[in-house]
Amino acid sequence: MVSEARRKRILERLEQTGSLLSAHAATEFGVSMLTIRRDLDLLASQGLIQRVHGGAPARPREASRDTGSLEVRYTQRQSHEAEVKRRIGQRAAELVQDFETVYLDAGTTTLEVARALKLRSLTRIQVVTHAVNLAAELVGVAHIRVFCIGGEIFEESYATTGQVAVELVKRFSYDRCFIAGMGVDLASGITNGRVPEVEVKAAAMARAHWTYLVADASKWGVRTFAPIAPLSSVQAFVTDDRLPDSDAQAIRQLGISLHCVSHRV
Repeated sequence: MVSEARRKRILERLEQTGSLLSAHAATEFGVSMLTIRRDLDLLASQGLIQRVHGGAPARPREASRDTGSLEVRYTQRQSHEAEVKRRIGQRAAELVQDFETVYLDAGTTTLEVARALKLRSLTRIQVVTHAVNLAAELVGVAHIRVFCIGGEIFEESYATTGQVAVELVKRFSYDRCFIAGMGVDLASGITNGRVPEVEVKAAAMARAHWTYLVADASKWGVRTFAPIAPLSSVQAFVTDDRLPDSDAQAIRQLGISLHCVSHRV
Protein backbone atom coordinates (compact mmCIF):
# COMPACT_ATOMS: atom_id res chain seq x y z
CA MET A 1 0.00 0.00 0.00
CA VAL A 2 1.44 3.36 -1.01
CA SER A 3 1.90 5.95 1.71
CA GLU A 4 -0.91 8.28 0.60
CA ALA A 5 -3.48 5.47 0.50
CA ARG A 6 -2.27 4.17 3.87
CA ARG A 7 -2.67 7.58 5.50
CA LYS A 8 -6.17 7.85 4.09
CA ARG A 9 -6.99 4.47 5.66
CA ILE A 10 -5.56 5.67 8.97
CA LEU A 11 -7.91 8.65 8.93
CA GLU A 12 -10.85 6.41 8.04
CA ARG A 13 -10.03 4.11 10.97
CA LEU A 14 -9.86 7.06 13.35
CA GLU A 15 -13.23 8.27 12.07
CA GLN A 16 -14.77 4.85 12.75
CA THR A 17 -13.23 3.90 16.09
CA GLY A 18 -11.89 7.12 17.58
CA SER A 19 -8.38 5.77 18.18
CA LEU A 20 -5.50 3.92 16.60
CA LEU A 21 -2.68 2.01 18.27
CA SER A 22 0.61 2.11 16.35
CA ALA A 23 1.29 -1.60 16.91
CA HIS A 24 -2.13 -2.61 15.57
CA ALA A 25 -1.78 -0.32 12.56
CA ALA A 26 1.65 -1.68 11.69
CA THR A 27 0.27 -5.22 11.67
CA GLU A 28 -2.85 -4.30 9.73
CA PHE A 29 -1.04 -2.37 7.00
CA GLY A 30 2.00 -4.65 6.84
CA VAL A 31 4.58 -1.96 7.58
CA SER A 32 7.03 -1.21 10.35
CA MET A 33 6.24 0.70 13.52
CA LEU A 34 8.65 3.41 12.33
CA THR A 35 6.62 3.87 9.14
CA ILE A 36 3.37 4.17 11.09
CA ARG A 37 4.93 6.70 13.45
CA ARG A 38 6.06 8.78 10.48
CA ASP A 39 2.54 8.63 9.02
CA LEU A 40 1.02 9.77 12.32
CA ASP A 41 3.58 12.54 12.74
CA LEU A 42 2.80 13.83 9.24
CA LEU A 43 -0.96 13.74 9.81
CA ALA A 44 -0.48 15.52 13.12
CA SER A 45 1.64 18.22 11.46
CA GLN A 46 -1.24 18.78 9.03
CA GLY A 47 -3.64 19.25 11.93
CA LEU A 48 -5.66 16.15 11.05
CA ILE A 49 -5.00 14.17 14.23
CA GLN A 50 -3.51 14.47 17.69
CA ARG A 51 -0.54 12.33 18.62
CA VAL A 52 -0.38 10.46 21.93
CA HIS A 53 2.02 7.85 23.18
CA GLY A 54 1.46 4.62 21.26
CA GLY A 55 -0.91 5.98 18.63
CA ALA A 56 -3.45 8.70 18.02
CA PRO A 57 -6.97 9.71 19.04
CA ALA A 58 -9.23 11.31 16.50
CA ARG A 59 -8.77 15.07 16.23
CA PRO A 60 -11.49 16.88 18.20
CA ARG A 61 -13.64 18.67 15.63
CA GLU A 62 -14.42 22.34 15.82
CA ALA A 63 -17.99 23.18 16.72
CA SER A 64 -20.15 22.83 13.63
CA ARG A 65 -23.68 23.87 12.85
CA ASP A 66 -23.79 21.63 9.76
CA THR A 67 -26.32 19.11 11.04
CA GLY A 68 -26.23 17.32 7.71
CA SER A 69 -22.55 16.43 8.06
CA LEU A 70 -23.12 15.54 11.72
CA GLU A 71 -25.79 13.04 10.71
CA VAL A 72 -23.43 11.43 8.21
CA ARG A 73 -20.78 10.98 10.90
CA TYR A 74 -23.24 9.48 13.36
CA THR A 75 -24.70 7.24 10.67
CA GLN A 76 -21.23 5.96 9.83
CA ARG A 77 -20.70 4.94 13.43
CA GLN A 78 -24.15 3.43 13.60
CA SER A 79 -23.65 1.33 10.46
CA HIS A 80 -20.32 -0.08 11.69
CA GLU A 81 -21.03 -3.62 13.00
CA ALA A 82 -24.75 -2.76 12.76
CA GLU A 83 -26.15 -6.31 12.96
CA VAL A 84 -23.90 -7.26 15.87
CA LYS A 85 -24.91 -4.09 17.72
CA ARG A 86 -28.56 -4.95 17.18
CA ARG A 87 -28.05 -8.41 18.71
CA ILE A 88 -26.09 -6.97 21.62
CA GLY A 89 -28.92 -4.50 22.19
CA GLN A 90 -31.48 -7.31 22.23
CA ARG A 91 -29.46 -9.38 24.69
CA ALA A 92 -28.92 -6.40 26.98
CA ALA A 93 -32.61 -5.48 26.94
CA GLU A 94 -33.49 -9.03 28.01
CA LEU A 95 -31.75 -8.37 31.33
CA VAL A 96 -34.16 -5.59 32.32
CA GLN A 97 -37.01 -6.52 34.66
CA ASP A 98 -40.40 -5.00 35.49
CA PHE A 99 -40.49 -1.74 37.49
CA GLU A 100 -36.75 -1.10 37.17
CA THR A 101 -35.00 2.21 36.60
CA VAL A 102 -32.48 1.92 33.79
CA TYR A 103 -29.73 4.30 32.72
CA LEU A 104 -28.83 4.29 29.02
CA ASP A 105 -25.51 5.83 28.06
CA ALA A 106 -25.11 7.69 24.77
CA GLY A 107 -23.88 5.56 21.87
CA THR A 108 -24.89 3.58 18.83
CA THR A 109 -24.98 0.27 20.72
CA THR A 110 -27.06 1.69 23.55
CA LEU A 111 -29.42 3.03 20.89
CA GLU A 112 -30.03 -0.61 19.97
CA VAL A 113 -30.72 -1.36 23.64
CA ALA A 114 -33.37 1.38 23.61
CA ARG A 115 -34.94 0.00 20.46
CA ALA A 116 -35.06 -3.49 21.95
CA LEU A 117 -36.64 -2.20 25.17
CA LYS A 118 -39.49 -0.75 23.11
CA LEU A 119 -40.39 -4.27 21.98
CA ARG A 120 -40.29 -5.92 25.40
CA SER A 121 -43.47 -6.61 27.35
CA LEU A 122 -42.37 -4.91 30.53
CA THR A 123 -44.36 -3.24 33.28
CA ARG A 124 -43.60 0.40 34.10
CA ILE A 125 -39.88 0.79 33.66
CA GLN A 126 -38.12 4.13 33.87
CA VAL A 127 -35.30 5.04 31.50
CA VAL A 128 -32.89 7.87 32.24
CA THR A 129 -30.46 9.00 29.56
CA HIS A 130 -28.29 11.95 28.60
CA ALA A 131 -28.63 11.09 24.89
CA VAL A 132 -31.37 13.17 23.32
CA ASN A 133 -31.76 10.77 20.38
CA LEU A 134 -32.28 7.81 22.72
CA ALA A 135 -34.88 9.78 24.68
CA ALA A 136 -36.68 10.64 21.44
CA GLU A 137 -36.60 6.97 20.44
CA LEU A 138 -38.49 6.00 23.61
CA VAL A 139 -41.01 8.84 23.87
CA GLY A 140 -44.57 7.58 23.58
CA VAL A 141 -43.84 3.94 24.46
CA ALA A 142 -46.59 2.93 26.86
CA HIS A 143 -44.51 0.88 29.32
CA ILE A 144 -41.53 3.28 29.48
CA ARG A 145 -41.29 6.53 31.43
CA VAL A 146 -38.45 8.63 30.01
CA PHE A 147 -36.21 11.13 31.81
CA CYS A 148 -33.80 13.10 29.64
CA ILE A 149 -30.83 14.63 31.42
CA GLY A 150 -30.28 18.29 30.54
CA GLY A 151 -27.07 20.14 29.84
CA GLU A 152 -24.98 21.33 26.92
CA ILE A 153 -25.45 19.06 23.90
CA PHE A 154 -22.24 17.56 22.55
CA GLU A 155 -22.82 17.38 18.82
CA GLU A 156 -20.67 14.34 18.11
CA SER A 157 -23.03 12.00 19.96
CA TYR A 158 -26.31 13.87 20.60
CA ALA A 159 -25.43 13.69 24.32
CA THR A 160 -25.70 16.32 27.02
CA THR A 161 -22.48 17.08 28.87
CA GLY A 162 -21.06 19.46 31.44
CA GLN A 163 -21.53 19.98 35.15
CA VAL A 164 -25.30 20.44 34.85
CA ALA A 165 -25.62 16.98 33.27
CA VAL A 166 -23.32 15.40 35.86
CA GLU A 167 -25.28 16.86 38.79
CA LEU A 168 -28.61 15.74 37.33
CA VAL A 169 -27.33 12.19 36.77
CA LYS A 170 -26.29 12.04 40.43
CA ARG A 171 -29.83 12.82 41.61
CA PHE A 172 -31.15 9.40 40.58
CA SER A 173 -30.38 5.79 41.49
CA TYR A 174 -30.39 3.11 38.80
CA ASP A 175 -31.08 -0.60 38.98
CA ARG A 176 -29.12 -1.14 35.77
CA CYS A 177 -26.76 1.09 33.82
CA PHE A 178 -25.79 0.23 30.26
CA ILE A 179 -22.52 1.93 29.42
CA ALA A 180 -20.72 2.27 26.07
CA GLY A 181 -17.10 2.97 25.27
CA MET A 182 -14.89 3.46 22.24
CA GLY A 183 -12.23 1.15 23.64
CA VAL A 184 -12.05 -1.75 26.11
CA ASP A 185 -8.79 -3.13 27.42
CA LEU A 186 -7.80 -5.27 30.41
CA ALA A 187 -5.09 -2.85 31.45
CA SER A 188 -6.70 0.48 30.56
CA GLY A 189 -10.33 -0.44 31.21
CA ILE A 190 -13.15 1.38 29.45
CA THR A 191 -12.03 4.43 27.49
CA ASN A 192 -13.66 7.04 25.30
CA GLY A 193 -12.41 9.30 22.54
CA ARG A 194 -14.76 12.13 23.42
CA VAL A 195 -13.67 13.81 26.64
CA PRO A 196 -16.86 15.87 27.34
CA GLU A 197 -18.90 12.68 27.89
CA VAL A 198 -16.60 10.91 30.34
CA GLU A 199 -17.75 12.57 33.57
CA VAL A 200 -21.41 11.91 32.77
CA LYS A 201 -20.75 8.23 32.05
CA ALA A 202 -18.75 7.81 35.27
CA ALA A 203 -21.44 9.54 37.34
CA ALA A 204 -24.11 7.18 36.03
CA MET A 205 -21.98 4.12 36.80
CA ALA A 206 -21.42 5.33 40.35
CA ARG A 207 -25.19 5.52 40.96
CA ALA A 208 -26.04 2.09 39.51
CA HIS A 209 -26.59 -1.22 41.31
CA TRP A 210 -25.61 -3.18 38.20
CA THR A 211 -23.46 -1.78 35.39
CA TYR A 212 -23.28 -3.49 32.01
CA LEU A 213 -20.71 -2.69 29.37
CA VAL A 214 -22.21 -3.05 25.89
CA ALA A 215 -19.64 -3.11 23.09
CA ASP A 216 -18.93 -5.28 20.08
CA ALA A 217 -15.65 -7.20 19.95
CA SER A 218 -14.04 -4.73 17.54
CA LYS A 219 -13.68 -2.40 20.56
CA TRP A 220 -11.69 -5.03 22.48
CA GLY A 221 -7.97 -4.27 22.76
CA VAL A 222 -8.57 -0.66 21.73
CA ARG A 223 -7.43 2.11 24.05
CA THR A 224 -8.49 5.70 23.59
CA PHE A 225 -7.17 8.66 25.51
CA ALA A 226 -10.02 9.44 27.91
CA PRO A 227 -10.47 6.77 30.63
CA ILE A 228 -14.00 6.20 31.95
CA ALA A 229 -13.52 3.44 34.52
CA PRO A 230 -11.55 0.23 35.12
CA LEU A 231 -13.07 -2.88 33.60
CA SER A 232 -13.54 -4.33 37.09
CA SER A 233 -16.14 -1.62 37.81
CA VAL A 234 -18.76 -3.38 35.64
CA GLN A 235 -20.69 -6.48 36.65
CA ALA A 236 -21.31 -7.76 33.13
CA PHE A 237 -20.02 -7.37 29.58
CA VAL A 238 -22.39 -7.86 26.65
CA THR A 239 -20.39 -8.39 23.45
CA ASP A 240 -20.06 -10.87 20.59
CA ASP A 241 -18.33 -14.22 20.17
CA ARG A 242 -15.24 -12.89 18.38
CA LEU A 243 -13.72 -12.15 21.77
CA PRO A 244 -10.58 -14.34 22.15
CA ASP A 245 -11.03 -17.26 24.56
CA SER A 246 -8.03 -16.26 26.68
CA ASP A 247 -9.37 -12.74 27.10
CA ALA A 248 -12.87 -14.06 27.89
CA GLN A 249 -11.34 -16.16 30.65
CA ALA A 250 -9.44 -13.17 32.03
CA ILE A 251 -12.66 -11.14 32.07
CA ARG A 252 -14.49 -13.87 34.00
CA GLN A 253 -11.62 -14.03 36.49
CA LEU A 254 -12.40 -10.41 37.35
CA GLY A 255 -15.85 -11.58 38.45
CA ILE A 256 -17.55 -10.14 35.36
CA SER A 257 -20.44 -12.02 33.80
CA LEU A 258 -19.92 -12.41 30.06
CA HIS A 259 -22.82 -12.44 27.57
CA CYS A 260 -21.74 -13.19 24.00
CA VAL A 261 -24.04 -13.01 20.99
CA SER A 262 -23.22 -14.48 17.58
CA HIS A 263 -21.58 -12.18 15.06
CA ARG A 264 -22.64 -14.38 12.15
CA VAL A 265 -25.56 -13.36 9.97
